[in-house]
Amino acid sequence: MRLRDIADIRGIPYDADPRPEDPVRLGYEDFLRGVERMRTYGYPMERTAEEAWPHFRGWRVNYETLAYRLAQDIDAVPAPWSGSRRSTLSVWSSLTPVDRRPTG
Repeated sequence: MRLRDIADIRGIPYDADPRPEDPVRLGYEDFLRGVERMRTYGYPMERTAEEAWPHFRGWRVNYETLAYRLAQDIDAVPAPWSGSRRSTLSVWSSLTPVDRRPTG
């Protein structure tokens, strides 16, 4: 089920045809932190962060408002890049476990 399907069921309004250059709440600095985290863990990069940002923003504009709204409605655990919550809990970042592989 898509976010828009959930929004339709819950009666949450949204722009069905946003423009790629419409604003998003996630800032470029937060995007860069996410890119750096992926780089740290060896994610293969096909573009520089500067080249990727307009594409990322152009796709994010399609779901960001709904994702933030639904996360706030269900009072999901606060996490980086996922908007504010009703609770006063601090933002929670998951820890990536050490990559241990079987030896044998």
